Amino acid sequence: MAHDGLIAAYFFDGSGGGRACEDMHGRSGETGFVWIHCSGTHPSTRRRLDETTLPDGIADALLERDPVPRCELRDDGLLLVLRSVTLLPSAMPDELHTIRIWCERNRVVTIQRNPVAAAADIEDMIRRGTCPSTAGQLVTDLAERLIDRLDILIGAMTKRVDDVEDVALGADWRDIGPEVARVRLQALALRRAAAPQREALSRLVLERPDWLLGDRERQQLRETVAQVARMLEDLNAIRERAALVGDQLDARRSADMNRNMLLLTMVTVGVAPLNLLSSVFGMNVGGIPGAQDPNAFAWSIAAFAVIASATVFGMSRIYRA
Repeated sequence: MAHDGLIAAYFFDGSGGGRACEDMHGRSGETGFVWIHCSGTHPSTRRRLDETTLPDGIADALLERDPVPRCELRDDGLLLVLRSVTLLPSAMPDELHTIRIWCERNRVVTIQRNPVAAAADIEDMIRRGTCPSTAGQLVTDLAERLIDRLDILIGAMTKRVDDVEDVALGADWRDIGPEVARVRLQALALRRAAAPQREALSRLVLERPDWLLGDRERQQLRETVAQVARMLEDLNAIRERAALVGDQLDARRSADMNRNMLLLTMVTVGVAPLNLLSSVFGMNVGGIPGAQDPNAFAWSIAAFAVIASATVFGMSRIYRA
């Protein structure tokens, strides 16, 4: 719960130790840094950010409502915008929320408008005694957990595709059309969110700000970028598999429709001779055969039964073929 816009604040001594701060105005020493984590929806956050003496335009960028994932390097810091899974229980499975990161050598400021699972992961890691030693390590750890959370979501979507593929081959295939459509739309939405993140992280690796990234952080970011690339490939595979399932469902619907049309045609053709005969014998004219024979009606019914049976037998062989 954010108090005056502040969700959490931590001081790290640069040697693997850290402690919580009581406010967002603290400054670290030469060998340490602070992490300030704020709510972007709290009315006091803007005032609090202005009091922390951020560079020009950074507070506006951190509070931007719907920013696109990106990486902007400056002489005095780094602005990084990423998206990941939210902690809101009412969120949709593919609903992502943005975290904005401003990083300097001795300070990291993060802003979220909705609870982001990766930030909660970092806080939990700190409470368990595993603290980053540099600001760059905090940023790379946060980016890694953002992507890990997305990877878990994509893994769950892959399992959903496996399930609909199995159902598509069974007897309940008519019920999965909406689920296939949802999987395709969610995969498309996640791909649109993940692709800019790969570009942002790739730029950070290529720019190689020495003040921020050591060899360990660079390698960690390279692995994260490779993970995003694999995720994009998985999302493309999910979309293609869902499209194939959709095509399979369309083919089965078409086959069912064709068989139903064939059955309707068979019924029409089978009834046609009977309609013809009944129409002939129903003519109100003289000379109708059997008009004076008391057994003529029975013979007519028997003839109709033979014709109908022969027609049904012939048509059933065609239908089964």
